[in-house]
Amino acid sequence: MAKGIKDKVAILGMGCSKFGERWDSGAEGLMVEAFMECIKDAGIDMTQLQAAWFSTAIDEVHVGKSGIPLSTTLRLPNIPVTHVENMCASGTEAFRGACYAVASGAVDFALALGVEKLKDTGYGGLPGGRGAPLQQLWAANQTAPGSFAQLASAYMVRHDVKYDDLKRAIGHVSWKSHQNGAKNPKAHLQKAVEMDTILNAPMIASPLRRWACSIAAACPMALPRPSSPRRKSPSRWARRT
Repeated sequence: MAKGIKDKVAILGMGCSKFGERWDSGAEGLMVEAFMECIKDAGIDMTQLQAAWFSTAIDEVHVGKSGIPLSTTLRLPNIPVTHVENMCASGTEAFRGACYAVASGAVDFALALGVEKLKDTGYGGLPGGRGAPLQQLWAANQTAPGSFAQLASAYMVRHDVKYDDLKRAIGHVSWKSHQNGAKNPKAHLQKAVEMDTILNAPMIASPLRRWACSIAAACPMALPRPSSPRRKSPSRWARRT
């Protein structure tokens, strides 16, 4: 019977690049920036890493396919690198893969890193042309805001949520994020936004308004087994994935 991975994997170190319109750096530079912070936070040498998981969505317009962009950019010490992609959940997939490798006992130290940098292509918005022929038939003009707006609308109908209640709930998420961003030197938008401003912002795709947006960067984690030497005590633990 499956018992999960609770208390089998520790998050030893984390790092994150600064969010924003980073015209000063390519995706590879963001990877290095986040990785160096992660290794310093973990208190280990990169030669101790035994495997890595690398994620990026829409890899055709980012750093390319396979695990090569990660291994060459970071000069990893001849270790296996697995490339995963699952759109907005790509970073979680990399983290989950690294966790399972450590929990299984296959490695003592694993790295999970995700990166995204869309605007170096000169293309406005998300690139089109994704998916197989069938997807192009039922989602020919699909956009990210449109897709998530449909999910929000379906949730509202299925769970009998009033529109004004859903509007305020979505707005609260944005309000909370901007409150946190005002305190985070790595945040893209570092000013708090009032709830009234969020609720009355221009509509993008109902019920999503302008402030219901996100931006991505690079973020790695170093994951050791609990029995491995650690600099910190107590460590941050992966409870489930």
